[in-house]
Amino acid sequence: MLSELFNSTHAFDKLRQGYYDEESQCGWVTECQDTKNCIARVCAPHRDAYGGTFYNSCVLACNENTGMQKLEDFVCKNPATAYKLYGITCPGYVPGGVISLFGRDIKVSQILISILLVIIIYIIIKRYQ
Repeated sequence: MLSELFNSTHAFDKLRQGYYDEESQCGWVTECQDTKNCIARVCAPHRDAYGGTFYNSCVLACNENTGMQKLEDFVCKNPATAYKLYGITCPGYVPGGVISLFGRDIKVSQILISILLVIIIYIIIKRYQ
């Protein structure tokens, strides 16, 4: 009965000021617990690696979609930004100027520099023979 009273009066919505976070006291509200589980699963493990703004954005995303299971579910909404800012390659995204070779992303400029180095070494060896 008390749970229904909180749900019908939206008392938890007034307390949470628009969103739940790790510190929210959920009571009987399953939406709150689902959101906290999402935060613990997706956001909290990466808080130290990516910083406060990233974490806060992730918490807001968990409030919108509690079904996220991993970090890629959050950052891969914009794969170009995920790669540019965080170095995360989203499934199916190939960044411009990058070739995937042997499971590693290699920049085209790195390949060209390697080829140029091999040519220079070849010229030096031929010259001294």
